[in-house]
Amino acid sequence: MKLLVDYTSELEEKKKSSEKLATQLLEQVRTMWLRLNISESYMTDFLSTTAGFKPHCIQALEAELLHCHELQKQNVGQLIDVARDDVQQHFNCS
Repeated sequence: MKLLVDYTSELEEKKKSSEKLATQLLEQVRTMWLRLNISESYMTDFLSTTAGFKPHCIQALEAELLHCHELQKQNVGQLIDVARDDVQQHFNCS
């Protein structure tokens, strides 16, 4: 009986841990989506397929967070290119 109680406690802790991780990842993903101006339809579609805290949902959230970081890196490069062009144009006009 003790083994069953211990196992139940262990599973409850894993569940809490998974719920906490999924919540943290979702908050990070939503923040990135807002920064990147991701469309509402994309967000809704993604969230409809990854609701919950099961391992596949957590993996999907982690993958989406990585994808958002890659998009952010790409956008930073574009912003730098635009700024360079603006500076170049400014010096060419002077």
